[in-house]
Amino acid sequence: MSVATIRTMVTGWWLPGSARTQSIEAQRATDEASAARYAQALHGAWQRFTRTYPAWKSRGVDERFVHGAVAPLLRKRFDMRQDDRRAPCGMDVAAVWARQFGLLYSSAERVQLTAELAAAAGDLLRWLDEGR
Repeated sequence: MSVATIRTMVTGWWLPGSARTQSIEAQRATDEASAARYAQALHGAWQRFTRTYPAWKSRGVDERFVHGAVAPLLRKRFDMRQDDRRAPCGMDVAAVWARQFGLLYSSAERVQLTAELAAAAGDLLRWLDEGR
């Protein structure tokens, strides 16, 4: 075995133009394209949500909430198949809201608002799915 062969075996996995480097670059491009599709879908779904349910912005469901507390749920939903039963639902979003803002309301009001938000968040998730 020549020195060149050994060097290729040891270092070839990271050399520019190698199959591994090309695979990493292709994955990065795919991830960037997916992130761009997600951002566009979320923007459209969020705009539709604020037009349809304007009262929720004053109750804490604002851009900071969507890009912060529930962002992992929204991204998970976007990355999963629409028919996947494990995908987050509107109630999952409402539960995050209830943990963060529910103490500002009486018990009965919190239950009612959580149920209302679950339905509204279901629409947000459906619109996010439509943006795929």
